[in-house]
Amino acid sequence: MGKGQASLHEAFENIPGRENVELVALDLSDTYKSFVKGFFPNAKCVADKFHVLRLLHPHINRRRKDVTGDRRTLPIRKLLLVNGKKLDYSRKYALSKWLESYPELREVYSWKERMHGFYRIKGHKRARIAFQRMTDDMAHSLLPEIKRLRRTLMRWREEILLYFRTRLTNARTEGFNNVKDHSRLYGKRKVNGSAVDHKKELRIIETIKGLYEEGIAARAIARTLDTMKIPTKQQGKGWHHHMVITILKREGLYETKCKPRRKK
Repeated sequence: MGKGQASLHEAFENIPGRENVELVALDLSDTYKSFVKGFFPNAKCVADKFHVLRLLHPHINRRRKDVTGDRRTLPIRKLLLVNGKKLDYSRKYALSKWLESYPELREVYSWKERMHGFYRIKGHKRARIAFQRMTDDMAHSLLPEIKRLRRTLMRWREEILLYFRTRLTNARTEGFNNVKDHSRLYGKRKVNGSAVDHKKELRIIETIKGLYEEGIAARAIARTLDTMKIPTKQQGKGWHHHMVITILKREGLYETKCKPRRKK
């Protein structure tokens, strides 16, 4: 579905009960926001938490590429983008030491982490106070991406803060879209909004099938693909045996075999 007003109206015009819609979670699209206000008369917009948290990701990647080049397999790429709370002590320390040499990248990263901290706050009143402090502090930054981020946050202030009353996100919709979008499958790619065959990936699938038919286990196939530096659909991630199994199941080759229980 496109982001134009016409395509949105066409997609929703036959859905009854639009006056009963109270909340709509959406990404930071002015087109979506305008459409919701006009089409759902009683609805309030909630800025999707995960889209807000990803606002700085492109800027972190750009500044990281200035240092490391466009090498997506580097561990530092994932460390910079993941929520710092999920890192163990050794990784946090290593990342902190690495960032010491790149003060501008370190500042962008620190703002990304502060936004994660903001979303850990409980209660609308506390979130409103923290939001004001955060955007006030952003006003002192000299980095253009932080100035731009502040303008975006201020423009979406009420929609962002409404999350702390409703805890509504569009995670379920995103998950459904991931399942529905066949272009995300290995062996497919998107062209003009449609899923078409990805010839190079189809050749890799044939290789996987051939190795499996020769009696090679999924784990060994995954290691082989990594050794050959064959990319996956997930940028920066290597092959896992579950990925291989998923492909084999789709091709009708893999069957789960139950192991016999051991006699006591």
